[in-house]
Parts: sequence; C-alpha cells; structure tokens
Amino acid sequence: MKNSWESKKILAYGKRFSIFTSIMFVLLCVFSCNNLLVLGGGSLVIAMPGTRATIASSYTIELTGTNGTPQSKTVAGGSSVQFDDLDPDTYNISVKGKDDSGLVVLYGMSNATVEAGATASATVNLGTVANDLNSLQQAITTGGIVYIGSDINVTSSLTVNTDVTLLPAYKNVTLTNTTENNSHLIHVTAGELTVSGDDNYTITLDGNKKSSTSATGIIRVEGACKLYLNQNSIVTNNGSYGVYVTGENAVNKAYVELNGGIIKDNLSSGICLSQTEFVMNSGFIENNTCDSRSGAAVNMASSNTSFVMKGGTITGNTVTGTTPTNGGAINVTGGSSFTMEGGIIINNTTTGKGKGVYFAGSGSLKIGGSAVIDTSNDVYFSSSYKLSIISALTGATPVATITFNDYGSSNPVLEAENGVKLADVIKKFKVTQPEDGSAEYIINDEGKLQKVGAQ
Repeated sequence: MKNSWESKKILAYGKRFSIFTSIMFVLLCVFSCNNLLVLGGGSLVIAMPGTRATIASSYTIELTGTNGTPQSKTVAGGSSVQFDDLDPDTYNISVKGKDDSGLVVLYGMSNATVEAGATASATVNLGTVANDLNSLQQAITTGGIVYIGSDINVTSSLTVNTDVTLLPAYKNVTLTNTTENNSHLIHVTAGELTVSGDDNYTITLDGNKKSSTSATGIIRVEGACKLYLNQNSIVTNNGSYGVYVTGENAVNKAYVELNGGIIKDNLSSGICLSQTEFVMNSGFIENNTCDSRSGAAVNMASSNTSFVMKGGTITGNTVTGTTPTNGGAINVTGGSSFTMEGGIIINNTTTGKGKGVYFAGSGSLKIGGSAVIDTSNDVYFSSSYKLSIISALTGATPVATITFNDYGSSNPVLEAENGVKLADVIKKFKVTQPEDGSAEYIINDEGKLQKVGAQ
C-alpha cells in the first residue's frame, strides 16, 4: 500500500511538472513571438559612400554610447560596416574620411538607437573638411556642409554665393580675419549662410579688430540673403560691427536668425541692420562697445527693418561716444520696429538716452509674453510715441521702465492689442520721473501719462 501511495504521489507530481513546463513553454513562445523576451545585444549597420572614394580612401567610424566608451572601425570607401553585440542605447556616430596621407578630408555626424536582438541602420551625410584657406575657399564655392578641421587665418574675404553651412569638425576651431585691406571675414552675396557649433565644439569667427570702414563686419550680408547663427557659434573681436546686414528693398529684405549663437566684444554695434528682418530666438549679444554710433547691441536706423526678440539675453553693451550716444542696447530709429516677446535686456549702459532701448521715428515698439527689460535699463521715448502690449505679460514686474522726453504729452503711451486688457497690464510698467523733480507721473487707466494729484 505504501509503495502504491508513493507511486501515485510521484505520478501526481509528474503531471504537475508536465503541466508547469508546458505552460512555461507556451509563455516563452508567446513572449518570443511578441519580442517581449529578447536575448543578446543589438547590431548597427552603417553604409559608407562610394561616390566620394576618390576624395577619401578610407573611413574611420566611431560609436559612442551613454557609457562614454567609444568603439571604432576602419573600412574602405563604398563598403559598409557593422557593429555587433551592442548594448541597447542611442549611439553618437562620427565618420572621418581620410586620404592616402591620413588627412581627414570628409567628416559627418549622426546618431542611431540600437535595440536588443535587432539590427539598426544609419546613414551619415558627409561634408568636406577644410584644413587650410585654399580648401576652405573651394568648399565654400561648392556649397553644402563644410567642416572646419583646423584654425585658419583668412587673408582674403570668403564669398558665399550659394547655401553654405560651416561646422567644427572634431574640435574647437577659429577663423581669424587677417585680410590686408581690413575687409570682411565672410561676405554673403547670395543664398544663405549657417554658422553652427555642436554640443561639444565651438566655431569662432574672430574679426581681429579690423575696422577700415563703417560698413565692415566680421560677416557682411547683402541683398535678399539669409544668415543663421546657431549654438556654439561666436562672432567676436571686430573693430567695427560684428555683423552688418543690408537688404535690397522692402520686398527683397535680408533675414537673420540668432539661435544660441553669441555676438560679443566688438568695437561697434554687435549687429547693424538695414532692410532686414532679424529674429533672436536664443543666444547672447554682449559686451559690444560703440564710441560713435547708437545701439551697441543692435542698431536699426532705416525703414523696412525689424527685430523680433523671442528669447536670449542682451547684456553688457555700452555706448561711450558723444554724438550720437543713444541706445545702450538697441537703437530703434528711421522707421524701424522692435518687438520683444521673450528674453531679457539687462546691464547695458550709455552716455546718452535709453540704456535699454532708444525709440524715435515712425516705426513701432511692442512687448508681450515673458519679455523683461530690467530696471537697470530704461526704454526712452524721444517724442510722443507709445508702447503696444501684444500678449499677456508673464515676466517679473516691472517688465519695463519708460523714460519720456515729453512728460506733457496727452497722447497714450501704452496701448493693448490682441484682446489684452490695458487695465490688467498697466501696473507692469514703471515711469522714470523727470530729472528736475518738478512733478511725479504715473500711467493712468487710459494708458496716458498723468501728473500725480491732477484730475
């Protein structure tokens, strides 16, 4: 009886084990079919270009994941390379195309996400690497992506007449203006120019304090052309403007964007604009110094010229001269317009009027969003002008301090647009009181200047 009972127990356990293993087998099949259980690392295949094999005889490909430990392989042109047993991760890819002497003549960057048990693929667009002035001139003439592989002294102005993107290859690089006639470092006459660093490296355009004419900038843009200054691009150290831009007319205007770039330490306006649209999304215009012009950061003195500031910082700019001496940061005259939707203007100075903004002429001045003009900087109205509020003001109070040439004006100095209620935003503004102390002024509910105590 005992043996029979034990036999039955064994059979019962055996059935349970069989059922358990069957269930596990089914679950394993289900998980595997649905890629829920995957074993092993992933793979990445990178195709190498064959059409440019005459330029580069070999390619070195480097992968870097979040652990920071790179892997590299070298292959011939026209073939592909595969990396196996990769941990699931997003990998940065850099490719250096080398000639027979080992000089890097092509370069490109990309990224790809590798999943366990799967094979990913990536394509890297390669651009020419300029290592000297001659190769830089040739690459800019051809157009497209141009990587800079070394510091280069520019002895004659570089002319851009097609779409060109300048990038640092695999280190910080500087282009220095060493032209004998104090010309521009880069002259854009057609197409568009993009100057951009990346997350790791900067590209610097050094003006080398060149300043032969008032219209000389490190970058000069003429006609209906475009300029983009992106992250880790630096325009600095010119004896005149950092950037000088002049479009053709009201229809064919030039266009400039500052997207994380820096314009700094120039001995005139950081950027001078005429017949131009300028948009500042992010970045800095800082520490530029004028001794004979207005607007040490941004100078606008013509109609059909506009500046829209959506973000970034304008700081440390100074007007030091005697005539004219206005607009420590921004000069808005000649029918030009300034709209500030974000960013901050702070710690700019002038020996004249308007440490932050000097406004005169038939143009417009508008503010909204998160924009702040710090109390260290004022907005100066040279006559009976007004500031328009175009959206709800979310910046710290006061968002701007206004100084008036004419405190006796009966015209509105503030107006609200786009559904904004004037009564909701008036207290966001501060009034600079007359220097003689004769009276105290506020802005009333109608947006007009009113002497305190007057009815």
